[in-house]
Amino acid sequence: MPSRRRLSSVCQSIAHHAASSLSYVHPHLLQALKATGESIATVDLLSATPYPKELLSHPHLPTALSSLRDRFEQILKSEGFLITDLSEAKLFFKPDGQYSDEYCCECHARLSHPSGRKYFAAVNCMGKSIVPLLAHI
Repeated sequence: MPSRRRLSSVCQSIAHHAASSLSYVHPHLLQALKATGESIATVDLLSATPYPKELLSHPHLPTALSSLRDRFEQILKSEGFLITDLSEAKLFFKPDGQYSDEYCCECHARLSHPSGRKYFAAVNCMGKSIVPLLAHI
């Protein structure tokens, strides 16, 4: 079994990937958030269908989120873990208040191991690590 400390790396990696343009989540997610008036979207990466329930249907977001989930599994595997090794894997997206365009999101990640250990990471849309706000979410 790989060291659980490697889950900190997994948490940081998925936050960076999700906040980057490589995930292609942002324009769609922000459109969906704006349509509902919600300020934050929660994506459950342990769910087979990680589409946030608080958002209305969006034509491209389900595919982007499924790809994000697949990438998460690849990151886990590269560190020696399986998705079944976690009790929680959630991403929280919110518009990045530093930028006015409708493309930038912050991504806050929270992973939990069945032992009770939690891992947090947060990244703004420019890839800079920021203080995670997840201890209260």
